[in-house]
Amino acid sequence: MKEIADKAPPDIDAERMLADLADSLDESVLFLSPVGVVLAANRTAGFWMGMRSRSALVGHSIFEFLPDELAGARRALLADAVRRRRKVRFEDETDNRTFAHRLTPHAGPDGAVRYVSVVSTDITHVRRSDQKLRREQQRQIFFMESLPGFFYLAAEDRTIRYSNRTFKRYFGRPEGKLCNELIDACPTACGLCPPPGLFSEGKPCEWEWTNQEDGRTFRMHCHPMTDIDGSPLAAILGIDITLRKKAEAELLATQRGLEETVQRRTGELEAANRSLTQEIEEHKRTELALKEAMHRASAAVRAKSSFLANMSHEIRTPMNAVMGMTELALSATDGERRRHYLEMVREAGNALLTIINDILDYSKVEARKLTLERIHFDLPATLASALRIHEQQARAKRLWLKTTLGDGVPRHVVGDPMRLRQILVNLMGNAVKFTEEGGIDVGVTVDGEADANGVPLRFSVCDTGIGVPRDKQQDIFESFSQVDDSVTRQYGGTGLGLTISSHLVQLMGGRIDLESAPGEGSSFSFTIHMPVGDPAQVPPPPAPVAEQSPGRALSVLLVEDNELNRELATTVLADLGHEVVEAANGDEALWRLGRRDFDVVLMDVQMPVMDGISATRAVRSGAHGVRNPDVPIVAMTAHAMKGDRERFLRAGMNGYLAKPLDLATMAAEIGRVVREAEEAEVVERTPRPAGPGADPGAGKDASGSGKPAGPPPPTSATAPENPADAVLDVQGALGRLNGNRPLLDKLFDLFLKATPLEMDKLSMAADDGNWDQAAIHAHTLKGTSATIGAQRFNRRAVTLEQAVKDRDGTAVLRGLDELRPLLAEIERAPALQE
Repeated sequence: MKEIADKAPPDIDAERMLADLADSLDESVLFLSPVGVVLAANRTAGFWMGMRSRSALVGHSIFEFLPDELAGARRALLADAVRRRRKVRFEDETDNRTFAHRLTPHAGPDGAVRYVSVVSTDITHVRRSDQKLRREQQRQIFFMESLPGFFYLAAEDRTIRYSNRTFKRYFGRPEGKLCNELIDACPTACGLCPPPGLFSEGKPCEWEWTNQEDGRTFRMHCHPMTDIDGSPLAAILGIDITLRKKAEAELLATQRGLEETVQRRTGELEAANRSLTQEIEEHKRTELALKEAMHRASAAVRAKSSFLANMSHEIRTPMNAVMGMTELALSATDGERRRHYLEMVREAGNALLTIINDILDYSKVEARKLTLERIHFDLPATLASALRIHEQQARAKRLWLKTTLGDGVPRHVVGDPMRLRQILVNLMGNAVKFTEEGGIDVGVTVDGEADANGVPLRFSVCDTGIGVPRDKQQDIFESFSQVDDSVTRQYGGTGLGLTISSHLVQLMGGRIDLESAPGEGSSFSFTIHMPVGDPAQVPPPPAPVAEQSPGRALSVLLVEDNELNRELATTVLADLGHEVVEAANGDEALWRLGRRDFDVVLMDVQMPVMDGISATRAVRSGAHGVRNPDVPIVAMTAHAMKGDRERFLRAGMNGYLAKPLDLATMAAEIGRVVREAEEAEVVERTPRPAGPGADPGAGKDASGSGKPAGPPPPTSATAPENPADAVLDVQGALGRLNGNRPLLDKLFDLFLKATPLEMDKLSMAADDGNWDQAAIHAHTLKGTSATIGAQRFNRRAVTLEQAVKDRDGTAVLRGLDELRPLLAEIERAPALQE
C-alpha cells in the first residue's frame, strides 16, 4: 500500500477529476435526491437549463425548471425508478430537439436509494439522420415499385431478399425462397437465376428469358452489389419485351417480304439487262473496231456474255427438239413411230437436264456449298457405271472404251462415289466429244505409299482426240471457258464441266493435270487419297424381284394414309403382278375386309381415324363382319427400333416391313407370310372360342398363324446409312426400288407437293394442342423422307417426331423451321435430275 501511495502524486484530487470529467461531457449529468432535488450538475446541464452557472441548480427541485405538462410525467418516472431501483430510459422533444434520458438509482449500504443520476443526450441529429434514411429508403422503394418490370434482389445462394410488387403479382411472395422454388421452372436453376460468374467476376450482364407457361419474354438486366453486411447481392430487373419481340418478328417478316420483292425485281431487271445486252451485241457487230477495244478492256464481261449466248443455243436446241417431237408424237397414229418420237424427246430432255445440272453445280461451287459424302463403295462398279453413260455415244462414233486397274488398287474404298462418278463422266464426256477415231482409256493406279489419309490413287482419262493447244490448256479450267467459243464452233457444251470437276477434285484434296498437244490427244489426271473400304459396309446389289415373288398373283389390300407411300407400294405390287385395293385408314380397311377376301393385307401402323394396330386387333377379334379373321397382315411402319417388330407381332400381325420400303424385301416378306398362311390351311385348326371375351389367338403364336413367325426378315432399316449431311441418297432409294427410276421420280414429285402441306398441318395441330394429330403428321414426314432417301431431312424429322411426343411446342416450331431450308435443298438437289 505504501508503494502505491508513493507512486500517486500527492496533489491529485479524485473528486475534482470526476467533476472535470463530467464537465467535459457533451451530455447533461444531474444528481438528484429521491424526491428530485438537484444535488450536483455538470456544466452542460446548467447550459441546457438556461442557467448562467450550474450552482443555480443545486438545492432546487428539478421540476421547477420543467414545464407543468412535463413535470408530472418526470416526477412519476423518478418515483418509479426509486421504487423499483431500476434504470429508466425515455426520450422527449423540447424546442424541436430530441433528447434521450437515462435515470439510474444509486443505493447506500442499507439498500435505500440515496440519489439518482440523470444522464441526458441530445440525439436530434441521430433522429434527423434516421428520418433522412427512412425517406431515402422510401424513395428507393418507390423507385423499385415504379420500375417498368419486375425487380428482385438475389443472394449468392439464389435466395430472394427483396422483390417489388410486379414480381409478387407475377410469381407470388418470395419470403426467402430460392428463385427456382418460387418460379418452379426447374429443379436446380432457372432462367431468372443470376449467372454463376456474376459474383466472382463482378460484371453486369444481360440475357433474355421466356416464361414457358404464358410465352412472355423478358429482358433481364443483372448488376452486382453488396448488402449492408458486405455479402454479395444481384440486383435483377426483368423488362417485358414480348410486344417488342413480336414487333421485331413482324418487322423481320416484312423485311423478308421486301427482300423477296427486291430479288424478284432484280431478276426482272437482269432479264431486261440481258435483252438489252443482246441488242448491244448486235450493234457491236457493225462496229468492229469499237468491239475489239471493248473486248480488251473487259475480257471477263465478254466471257460471260459468250457463255450466255452459248447457253441460249444449248438450251434452245434440246428444247426445240422436245417441243417439235412432242407435236409429232401427239399427231402420230403408228405406235412405233410415236415411241421413236418419245425416245428422241427423252434424249433431248436428258441433254437439257445435263445443262441444268452443270449450272446448278456451278452455282454451288461459287457459293462454296458443295459438300462430299464419305461412304464405303465399290470402285470398279463406280467406274463401270461412268463408262455405261457414254457407251452408246462412243459406239455411235465407233470409239473404244476401256478401263485399266493397276496392281494394288483396292476394290472397296471410302469417299463420295457420286461426285467421283461426276468427275469421270465429265472428263469422259469431253474425251468422247473431241475424239473422232480411236478411243478412251480410263485408268486407276496406285501413286505412292499409303498414309494416314488412305491410298493415293491416280485417276486418268486418256483419249486420241484433237488435243488442246498449249496456250489454251489453263483457260479451259476457268468458268465459262471453251477452246472454241465462236458462233460457228463445232462442239457444244456449257463450258462448266471442267470447272466443276476441278473444284470437286480440289475438295477431295487433289488437282487436275492436263497433258495434251493438237492432233495427239489429251490426258486428264488427278491423284486423291482414299481409305480402304470395308466390304461389309458396302450395300449389296438388290436381288432379282422374281426370286422373291410368292409364285402367283395375289389380291392385296393396301392400308396406307399417305399418298406417296400408296403410290410406291401400288406400283411395286403391280410390277410383281398383284392386284391392289387401297384403303386410307383402318376403318376403311375393316369395311373392305367385310366385303371380299384378300390374300394378304399391308397395314400401315400409324394412321388417322383408326391406326394399324387397332385395326389388326379388330380383324383378329372376328367382329366388324370381317370375312377372314386369319388373313395374313404385314405391318408397314417407320418404327424400326429394337422391340417394334415383336410389339406388332403381339398385336396379331404376321410380318413386318420397315420404311423406307425395299422392293426385294417387300416381295420376300409377302411371299413368306402367304406361304405360311397356305401351309397353315392344311393343318387342323384349333377350334376358335366363341362368345364375348374369347381369346382369338388361343393355340397360335404371336403372329396369329399356326406356326412360328421365324427369324425377322432383312429390312432396309439395317442397311448402312449414308452420312447425315447427305441431301439425297438416290442410289440407296433406287436400290430399294430395284432401279425403277420413273417410280422414284414420281415419288419425288409427290414428296415435294405433299410435304409443305404436312408441315402446315403439323404446325396447326401443335398450335391447337392436338398432339395425337401432330404425331401422325410428324410420323408421315419421317417415313416419306426415308422412302426417297432424303437423309438430312429424315434425321431432322426423327428429332421433330420426338419433340411432338414430348409435347414441346417450342421444339416443334424450331424443328419445322429447320426442315424448310432442307426441303428447299431437296428441290434444288442435282440428284433429282440424274
